[in-house]
Amino acid sequence: METVNQRDSAEYFWSEKRNMSDKRIKLADLIEAGIIEAPFPIHVNFKSRYFSAEIDSEGFVLMDGKHHSSLSIAGGIVRATVSGKPKDGLPYRRVNGWMFWRYTDADGQTRQIDALRKKYKAG
Repeated sequence: METVNQRDSAEYFWSEKRNMSDKRIKLADLIEAGIIEAPFPIHVNFKSRYFSAEIDSEGFVLMDGKHHSSLSIAGGIVRATVSGKPKDGLPYRRVNGWMFWRYTDADGQTRQIDALRKKYKAG
């Protein structure tokens, strides 16, 4: 009976691939990599209302004079501002901030912030 080396198994391959892709990327990582330069303006149109914010040099999202630790929290606050607070007791609604927020690139095109995260992942 032949044994399979763990490193050669499909299960090992997919668990390692998942671990690499699941690394939590922070805004500070994009700043360190030179992908964005602070202050970096971001914006969103949500239910016909326009909101703007900026990413500061430490990777926080500055919106309406308050610092938020992530794009998701800032986006959730936008959603709660427009749609009301959720019933689960959080002061903000759940949202994927990478997909929610936009930026304007050098060509004047509006893109999801997630495009910058993908650029970081690509190395």
